[in-house]
Order: sequence, then structure tokens, then C-alpha cells
Amino acid sequence: MHWKHEGIEFDVPIIDLNLALGRKVIRHAKFENEVIKFDKSFMIRSRLNADLDYLDGVTRFGKLTNSKTAREKRIEEIKKTVERFGLILTRLSEERELASNEPFIIHRIDTNISELLSLKNASINSEPLIEPEILEEKRYKDWKNALSTWWNPFGQEIKHKQMETINRVLSNPGSLTIAALPTGYGKTRIAQYITYLIRKSKGRKKISNESGDEGPTLIISPLVALMDDQRMKWNEDFGQVLTDADLDPLVCTFLTSADLERDHSKMEKLRNNEIDVFCCSPEDLVDPKVRRNHWLETFAQMKVPFSMMVVDEAHIIGSWGSTIRPQFQLLNLVKNRLLQRNPMLRVLLMSATISLEEEEELIRLFSENLHYKPMSNGKSSAIRTEQSATRPELYFDIRYDENLKLDDTISSEDKERLRKEKNEYRANLLIDELAKVNSTLDQNWNLKADGSRFRQDGRPSPILVYTPYPDIAEKFLKPIAVKKIGSNDPKLVTTYTGKTGPTLRLSRLNKFVNNDVSAMIATSAFGMGVDKPDLWTVGYYGMPFSLSDLYQGFGRAARKAEWSKKYYQKSGYCLGLIFGKVRPFKPNMQIALTTERISNMLAEDGTYFTDNGYIVIDIVEGVESNVWETRISTSVKLEKS
Repeated sequence: MHWKHEGIEFDVPIIDLNLALGRKVIRHAKFENEVIKFDKSFMIRSRLNADLDYLDGVTRFGKLTNSKTAREKRIEEIKKTVERFGLILTRLSEERELASNEPFIIHRIDTNISELLSLKNASINSEPLIEPEILEEKRYKDWKNALSTWWNPFGQEIKHKQMETINRVLSNPGSLTIAALPTGYGKTRIAQYITYLIRKSKGRKKISNESGDEGPTLIISPLVALMDDQRMKWNEDFGQVLTDADLDPLVCTFLTSADLERDHSKMEKLRNNEIDVFCCSPEDLVDPKVRRNHWLETFAQMKVPFSMMVVDEAHIIGSWGSTIRPQFQLLNLVKNRLLQRNPMLRVLLMSATISLEEEEELIRLFSENLHYKPMSNGKSSAIRTEQSATRPELYFDIRYDENLKLDDTISSEDKERLRKEKNEYRANLLIDELAKVNSTLDQNWNLKADGSRFRQDGRPSPILVYTPYPDIAEKFLKPIAVKKIGSNDPKLVTTYTGKTGPTLRLSRLNKFVNNDVSAMIATSAFGMGVDKPDLWTVGYYGMPFSLSDLYQGFGRAARKAEWSKKYYQKSGYCLGLIFGKVRPFKPNMQIALTTERISNMLAEDGTYFTDNGYIVIDIVEGVESNVWETRISTSVKLEKS
């Protein structure tokens, strides 16, 4: 049997079970009485790394390696195998380099993907965009009176930009606020004051007689180390502030390395309004695991919904969200879910480094259904200090080392030896310089401007070394640091990378904070917001992912330098030994696989379009059948269809 297209005759294919091969194969339909479904809806959805051997009953494909050449060869072989049936192969994402798991569709030469997915012409919703309702906060006058001087109910001084941020958030329910305030400016304290005023206005020390939303605060934090640090700031530091001011304490829950397993008691407390502050990572919300709580479901059942959503280190939503952690890009969905429960929800995005481009991206992602101050003529609308974004108390010593150029005539063994010698030289240089500087820090560096001491026992603060390479941190830099800084005692040098187990993370952070180690060798997993006020020397080894990453690492130094106070000015020493290839930007949002999933959902029978342009889909249907393979699954009934 044959069919024609533009005058060319092709074999009519039929998918059959070949029990001898244990395969599903495409073969020529030879007999008139065979049941053949070969209309324009015919398609096979598969991937490049799927088992497609014997696709036509005879062809076996070579081993698929990770090389670009092997991938291109495999896709050309598949194309050639199916072309005699009048079938072509179409990739779902032509823009990107061919991937090993590249999804594609095999279909008739006279169809295209939009026809295969039966896309209807949806009518466009021409209704104008409705601005969110302007909501009044009746308690704001009382709150402002309570904070009318630089001293407040909490007994602490409030800086000008802290006050501006607090006022903007409190006076504008249902709003988006972006605060780009420098390291050490007290961004955490802003969230703490706002949380307390919203949550405890009618507490033992009544601040307002007016009523309003009184829900808890949700904090989204990017790193476990940062959450461990935040846990201390809220529970211990702010807890002491409230105790000293004779105010009611806050109940705070942080899903850190110690709280990853499923815990129904936490869900029940959140539902019953027994938690004031809830902090977790984006993955905990939008990518729940089987053994962990499904928090979005719990949020929907809360008796008193959240009043504020805070995103810490918000600048990484763009940089990490488009590369290594796409869950960050989905936080707007979380915000919309919370906004449905409470239209007065306040969203606060904070970081020390938010560029104008990042600010524009944050507004684009989070402003939907919220009031916000728009950017005008490319000028920032975020709350920023007028001072330079670069902190004056940081001393930068940046050294660039040329890449090692090796002659092709040298053997591979000699090349490896020379690379190792070069790296050892670099690492020794970095560690020696940091140790030398740290050894010059006398007892004056342990004194604060008020005369008190950072460390009562006088022990020196540790050295912090960042590198983007986990293996180099553990296997290379640590042994050198043990020798140069730790007096050959392995216990005095520790590491913190993405490969550090959950049970070790908190203990290693505590050792660093409590000065129980002489050096910490870390990757960005250690956190950008880890706050140790008496850290003075920071090193960076290798090529950072971006200038922002480098500066964020250095920003751990001199966080309590009190630079503005005369005669107490102390600098943090930041040594960067930069080498290696500049890292190209490679978005890792799995665009092709996302397109595959969407196309599968669009192709399901239950998918339909509404009159005003929405698509209604079943996101569960067809999940188990993403990839078509020739190998017969053991679950398939061997019946000829």
C-alpha cells in the first residue's frame, strides 16, 4: 500500500508488535485487510536518547555519546529511517543546541506541529486590564505614631532607608516593594518590625485599636545556610530584642537542613494560626517531594492567611532562576495564590545588590495584581541608599592569572602534571596572602565602636575562601588550608558546598560562626546572606559566574566595620585570584522538555479553548507516556491492535 505527496509515492506505515524482537516497529502496510490509522493525526513523540533500535525492523543505531557529532549523527539516522514512509522529524525547540534528551515528533510530511495539536483559533479577550483595588490600611496612622521618632517600641535606632521601607510597605496593602539596601543596613530588621506590627498590634502592648489583616509572614530564602543564619537572627537576636522591650515573642519556623522530612505538626500549627514567621526555599513550595509537606495546600487551608511575603536575596531570581533553579521563576504563582486568600498581601523583595535590569525583571515577575511604584525613564523606583553600591570598608585585591598554555607536543601526563603544579602555586599564593593579612589583625579588630568586643574569648575570626568548584574546595583547597592556616589539624578547616550533606551543614555553619575553625572553604551554597560581623578576610579562587557573585562573596567581610564612626574604621581584605575561562551564560530552563510537556497536554482529548482565549488542560493526563520507544514494556499486553 502506498500514499502520495506532491507526486512522490511513499510506503504506508503501520506500527506493529514484533514479538521475536520484543519491539514495536514501523513496517510497510502490505495487506488491504489490515487496520490502518494513517490520517493527518499520525505522530510519534519521542526523544533522542530513547531506545529506538529496530525502528523499521532492521536498523540499529550506534551508541549515543555526549558529543555534538554523535547527537547530530543520531538524529540524521532517525530521519533517514522514517523518510521512506513519508515521515519527517521535527524538533520541538530549534533554537537551542541539540541535546542528548532532545524531544521531537515524527509525523507526516504534509502536516506541521500546530495541525497535530489541533490548535483552534481562540478568540482574544479584549477586555481592558483591571487595576487592583486601592485598599486602605486603617492601622497605619497608629503604626506611624509608634515609629514617629528614630527610637521605636523595640528600643533600637531605625535608619532613614529602613524607615522609608517600613512606611511604604505598611501604608500600601496589596503592594510590591523592592529594597536594594547595602550589606549591614539591617534588611532583616525591616521584615521583623513589619511582621511584629502587623501580627502583634493588639498584643500585650497595644499599638492600634483598628482591625485589619493579622496573618503571619512567609519568607522565601534561596539557601539552607542562609536560612540557618536567618533562624538565629529571628529566634535569638530579635527574640532578645523583644524580650528586652517587654514585647510578646514571635513563633518562627524555618525549613532548614534540620527540617526537611514530612512533618504534619508544622502544617497543623500553620493552619491553626500558631506560627508568626514561616521560612522555606522555593523548591519546598513549587517542587514538593513525596516525603515532604505540600505547603501550598496548607496555605490554602490557613485560618488566617499570610499578610506579607518576603523574598530574601531577590537579585538571584533572574540569574539563578534562568539557569540552575527554575523554581525561582515560579514564585509569582505562589504570590498569586496568597493574594487570592488575602488581597492586602504585601510583597517585599530585598537584596544588597539589585541592578536596574534585575529591578525591571522583578517588577515584571511580581507586579501582577499589586500596586507598585513603576520605573520612569529607566530610573530606579526601588528604595536605595544614595551612597555608592560598593562598600568603602572593603579593600579589593584582584589578581588575574593567565590560563596555562601548553604545547600540543607535550604528553597528556606532562600536561596534567603542569596543570596541577600551576593550581598548587595559585592556591598556595591565595592561602599564604590571606593568612598573612589575618595574622596582622590585633585586638583592635576585636573591638566595636562602643568599646565592647566581638569575641569575648579573643579568639581570631576564621578566614573564608570561596570557589565555584565543589571538588576543588574539598580535595584541593582544604588540604592546603589545613597546612597553612590550620596548623596541620584537619578539624580547624571545614568545607561547605552543594555536596555537603544536610546533617553536616548546620554544624559546620555553627563552627564558623562560633570561631571553632580557622578557615571555611565554600561555594555559593554557603550563602550570600550569612552574617558574621567580625569576619575580615575573604578570598575567591577561580572564575566567578558573574561580577555580582564575586562581590556577594566579598560582601561577607567587614559587616560591622562601623566605617562612619571616626577612629574605629577597619577594612575587610578581599583577595580574588581569578583564572580560567569566562563562563558563558547558559539558560537551563529545560525549554525543549517544557515544550514537549505542553505539546503533550495540548494533544490530549480533554484539552479545549474558552471563548476568551484561555486553554483548559489536564496537567496529569499523559504524564507517564512522554517518550515513545520501540522496546515493549513488560506492562504492555502483547495483543495485535
